[in-house]
Amino acid sequence: MSSDRRRDGCCALCDAQVFESITTRTEGHPLAGDIALRGKPKSDAIRVMLVLMDGSVNYQSVCEKCLPYLSNGMAKLWKKNMKRQVMGIGAEYRQQMGMSPLNDQQRESVEVEALRMLNNRPIGVIAVQRWREVIKR
Repeated sequence: MSSDRRRDGCCALCDAQVFESITTRTEGHPLAGDIALRGKPKSDAIRVMLVLMDGSVNYQSVCEKCLPYLSNGMAKLWKKNMKRQVMGIGAEYRQQMGMSPLNDQQRESVEVEALRMLNNRPIGVIAVQRWREVIKR
């Protein structure tokens, strides 16, 4: 079952692990069960380069199984990314992550960036590459 937010080291669409997990976040952590430290990419890990509405690019990881569904799943993928980004603004989340709270200026800057990204959705895939080719370990 796919979560409603982006999970580190996992497929952006189905949440299948696409990187080996060296350590996992523990129970009680806001990202419990997520990969805390990534290892090597798995054989089915794909890096996709998305072009955004403003012409900038964004990289995402998907599993080989989900690659054919990426074009139809971009809205879901972006929504999951935005949820993860917005989580990082909250004071409780930041405290649980061991991060210092944002001051007013930082919070405003992060909120502006989140709004910019929300309105700067992906419009297409411009490159697909196996992560093992990108990261040769």
